[in-house]
Amino acid sequence: MGIRRSGPVLGALLALAILFPGNIPVAGEVAPPAEVIWQGDVLVNQSVTFDTNQTLIILPGTTVRIKTVAPSCTEGDAPVVTVAGNLVANGNETARIRFISVTSDGAVCTDGREALLVYSGASGRNQSISFSDFTGGSLLGYRTALRVRHCTFNQTGVRFSADNSTVENCNFLNSTLSVFPRSATVIANNSFTRQLQDEAAIYLYDSATVVNNTISNCVSGIEASIWISASITKNTITGCLEAINSTGALDIIGNNLTGNGVGVRSWAGLDRLTGNIIAGNEVGVISLGSLPGVGNNTFRSTGGAPNRLADVQEMVLASGGCVDGNGQTVSAAVTIRDSTGRTVFSGDPEFVPLTAYEKLADGTERRYTPFMAQASLAGASNSTTLEGNYSVSFSIRLELYPELSVQALRGSFKDASVGGQVPMTIQVRNAGKVAARNFRVAAFVDGKPAFVQHVNSLNPGEARNLTFEWTASKGRHTFRAMADSLGTVTENSEKDNSRSFSAEVRSPPAVPTATMVVPMVLLILIGLAFVFVAKPGN
Repeated sequence: MGIRRSGPVLGALLALAILFPGNIPVAGEVAPPAEVIWQGDVLVNQSVTFDTNQTLIILPGTTVRIKTVAPSCTEGDAPVVTVAGNLVANGNETARIRFISVTSDGAVCTDGREALLVYSGASGRNQSISFSDFTGGSLLGYRTALRVRHCTFNQTGVRFSADNSTVENCNFLNSTLSVFPRSATVIANNSFTRQLQDEAAIYLYDSATVVNNTISNCVSGIEASIWISASITKNTITGCLEAINSTGALDIIGNNLTGNGVGVRSWAGLDRLTGNIIAGNEVGVISLGSLPGVGNNTFRSTGGAPNRLADVQEMVLASGGCVDGNGQTVSAAVTIRDSTGRTVFSGDPEFVPLTAYEKLADGTERRYTPFMAQASLAGASNSTTLEGNYSVSFSIRLELYPELSVQALRGSFKDASVGGQVPMTIQVRNAGKVAARNFRVAAFVDGKPAFVQHVNSLNPGEARNLTFEWTASKGRHTFRAMADSLGTVTENSEKDNSRSFSAEVRSPPAVPTATMVVPMVLLILIGLAFVFVAKPGN
């Protein structure tokens, strides 16, 4: 690491600042140097922070190697270089600056491990990075106005949050640029490409200006989060699964979107398209409902290929399911057919985009509404019509019911005695085709409540034993158990919902008390003596 020398004391302080970055000066200590210079080969193996009163200058030709102490990129803490003050890292065309994030074994740590954090707690900071090459790690700008120019990013995550940074004339290879709230980032004249279609090039979670970029071979060229407004202008996007994938409200103007799976996918139907060339894709524009201004675009470039399947497809989002005769949700496959009788979906319709309208490349227009959703389960079948411009919710009622019965009601009365506890068992069974939910099982003795229990669910074919104890009293009693005692579950038949029997509890034989024993013994002895005296010969 190269340090510009300003005397032995300053040199020692600079060394301490780099080796022991966590030491923040306090009253009575020497303040950290106002300016730190890195040059040559710089090894960072623990986090270092430059506060708001410091300036970090990285000279052209410098290589900054940020090294974890672990052999794996996912283990331990990654060193972070945090610049809260000024940052001047400007290489040139012949002497570029290099930032490399590696493990202790030298392997490159790819996107996700933070390596360089630029933070501005106040306005007016001089923060710039130019003619620099990043390999692995991440570059994170927070509340900055960072200027990033003529840089290359290879397997590096670039993220900006709450800032007004500018990224221009940079090359992104297998690297993603993300913008988080609240930002007004400008992304201009950059190139994005990936070896595999495994990520988006640009993620927008807040407003940004994206202009004149070239993007290729990505999952999405530009992906915008919900309700985001941004300007997407004069970009060339090709070879992506989706050139622009938006759930926001983007101004998409003057872009060249060719050779993709989908030119523009507008999930919210709020994007505004004007003056774009959207040609040579599988589908030009897929939108939720009718997208305003979509006709102000070119769907076949001069001498170019048309969109293969359609120029425009308008979608309806369908979501729904099935309920039984009690209105309880049941799991059943749903088949949806369009107005031509074509099956367009089969399965669980939790969230289903359906093509309601399309305009083909030859100008032919087709409309596929209304849709018909049908479901069958355990011999019951029903259907419903689906109509709507943007979304439609539906519920298919299948006339299926539970069948509750009390299979057994029993108690142990053999040794029952007055005041004793008699164990009782109620067995409840569901013989129906759907579950019985949220019902009560109750027991009555001589018409009076003796037990009640809530049952959350009883599946088809399931039997369950419920137990309780009854305090015995003398006499003959009638016991009755009832399933769904409040009548909250609709069934085809309720004839087996109760069962009853009678049993008698008798008083036990009288047991002689201690006060009666002596007289009884005396009587017995007198009786024996009388027999002896009366016997002949005595």
